[in-house]
Amino acid sequence: MELHRRFFVENQGMSGVNELIEARCKEALEQDRRMAREHRGKLRKLHEDFDEKLKSALVNGSTSIWTQEERQRLETARHDPQEVRAKLTKELREVTRSFRQAKGAMTERVRQRPCLNVWSKEDAARLAAAKGDEVTKKLGKQLKEQGAAFQDEKKAMLARIAASPRRSFWSEEKKAEMQEIRQESCKLRQDSEKQLREAKLAWQENKKAMMEKVRELPSLSFRDSAELKELSEAKRDPQQTKKEMLQHMHDLERTARAKKAAMLEKLQNSPRKTFWTAEEREALEVKSQLR
Repeated sequence: MELHRRFFVENQGMSGVNELIEARCKEALEQDRRMAREHRGKLRKLHEDFDEKLKSALVNGSTSIWTQEERQRLETARHDPQEVRAKLTKELREVTRSFRQAKGAMTERVRQRPCLNVWSKEDAARLAAAKGDEVTKKLGKQLKEQGAAFQDEKKAMLARIAASPRRSFWSEEKKAEMQEIRQESCKLRQDSEKQLREAKLAWQENKKAMMEKVRELPSLSFRDSAELKELSEAKRDPQQTKKEMLQHMHDLERTARAKKAAMLEKLQNSPRKTFWTAEEREALEVKSQLR
């Protein structure tokens, strides 16, 4: 409000506004410095009190920061909590009673202050009277009359506009040329729309014929119907297919082991086949023994 008054009412311009802003900034900075000094003083006093308590505790032979009176009060509260509770309850009741008295006095002072309503007594009386049914009917009647008058004025204005000669800065030749261009553009638009529809229909027919050719082509997959069915099932349920494939691999491994064992047993049971004769084998055995 002060900035508005200086700029618009007193006509001081931006110089007055900047002067007020700088003054408020200086006041705020000075207040911040004062609060900082007070805060540092409080911290210094708090540290001094804390150090004093520690020094006195060391002198007395105890490192407790509590004074003798505070320790006695704590000891009393520890030994007799009921008494402390009763004392605290009494203090709380006194605080509540004093708060209620202060609140009642404050409320009474507020009630005794003059009314700060922006409405005058005449306006307040007029607003109170406006709540009646008679005023409501009167206002409704006035609104209807205003609405009817507005409609009549609107109709008269439209009639005057329709009756007035049309004024245009275009000449007759220019308007005829513009009309011809407009007709040609409409014709071109219709022709382009017709071409688009025909192209769309032709594309749909071509697409339909192409899809028919694709359906009539033989399958180019190297998988048979059973494999395709298995792949389709695998796509639908990969976890189940994984379990089935693991079981199938286990079965194949078991079958391979059985076939291998049968083959080895067959080889062991079959007679030894060699191209050496009995005399040659005997000679080879004697020769090997001599070595």
